[in-house]
Amino acid sequence: MSDAEMDPPAGGAGTAPTGGSEAADEDGQLLAILAFMGAGPVPLWLFAEGHDLLPPPLESVAAAGAGALDAPARRLARRHLVHVEAAEVRVPPEVGSAVRESMTGVERSRFAGLALSLLDRGFPERIGQPEDTGRSEALAAAIEAVAGHVTGGGSSTARAAHLLGRVGSFHGLSGDPEQARRALARAIALAEGEAGGGGLDGPIRAVLADEHAAILVELDRLEDARQEARRALRLAEQALPEDAPQLPVFLLNVGRTLRQAGDVDGSREALVRALELAGAADSAAARPLVVEARLALAELALGEGEADEAVSRAGAALEEIYERDEPELVGRAAWILADALREAGSTEEATELYRHSLEADVRRYGAGHPGVGQKLLGLGLHFEDLGRIPEAIEAYGRAVVIFEEALGPESEPARSARACLERVSGRS
Repeated sequence: MSDAEMDPPAGGAGTAPTGGSEAADEDGQLLAILAFMGAGPVPLWLFAEGHDLLPPPLESVAAAGAGALDAPARRLARRHLVHVEAAEVRVPPEVGSAVRESMTGVERSRFAGLALSLLDRGFPERIGQPEDTGRSEALAAAIEAVAGHVTGGGSSTARAAHLLGRVGSFHGLSGDPEQARRALARAIALAEGEAGGGGLDGPIRAVLADEHAAILVELDRLEDARQEARRALRLAEQALPEDAPQLPVFLLNVGRTLRQAGDVDGSREALVRALELAGAADSAAARPLVVEARLALAELALGEGEADEAVSRAGAALEEIYERDEPELVGRAAWILADALREAGSTEEATELYRHSLEADVRRYGAGHPGVGQKLLGLGLHFEDLGRIPEAIEAYGRAVVIFEEALGPESEPARSARACLERVSGRS
């Protein structure tokens, strides 16, 4: 086939896939997917990671990268009216609009679903990883653009709701709770069937409602958060049988959300039920849930000034950890138990456990990990409160070194640790 034959026909949008044609299943698929990505450029790395979704002739476009595209691949790109430059592919807005308008509603939803399948390859694994913030932002914007074209329920709706939920979590982690709330509200509307279609299964709706509640907590809309978390709880209990392995996990998450929202009774009820169900399951998968539920109940008791209850819950969790040989949980459980013992007046036992928790984290993460620095900061505060200033200075000094090396001298943790060190140094 000559180059001329590979060039796009006059009229531009003539290559748009339509009504179940062969082009829609083969040559037109890349254009159809890109038509839902919005007017902005789409980076080629996305296609390199998900190009098995594309028909074989298009894999060379996806896998080669813009700088290495051979002549046939460039001709193929031209045929699809896609610009390939500087590691980006771009569909002109007017072409994308023409392609979408040429489709029936069912086709639009189908190809939007294909676009979401591709986006799903890159987004969830990167969420919350600072080194990939730029990529995550681009993917989040594309997901939000594509999701608006999904209608009619089914797998595309489920994927759109799921990914919008992940976008909401990403915005929350990125410090933009209002944008997170909007994304989650859209996800819930899809899941509930408010955006067309019959809605999604209860478990999916329950997870989205719980994520929405957590974002509402960040926005300090505590009453709304309490109502949404309780709605999530009702949805999960209606949709899942008591022996469903997902139920204790969900109860644990909702219990934590309710605690953050200030609903102590609701939180306790959910956490106790999670503990009961996980304990009754008596499986390898449920054992960590038993520990997590006990620790969550210990933290709840601490927040309510119930030191003895906190000691009992955290002590049982730590004992379970040792029995099950789960060293990854030792540091956290020992620290919570130390907090509880300190509140109960057992300061020497608390000091031993704080040190034990710190040593466990050093073994697990390494001496220079920021989490170790955070533990040292807490240990310094403990010593400072006890009037043991030389030990406080040592702990704060080690924290300063860790934060400056790991996060930079001007990072917030480094500045906070230096302020603590300066405060106690004048008292030595």
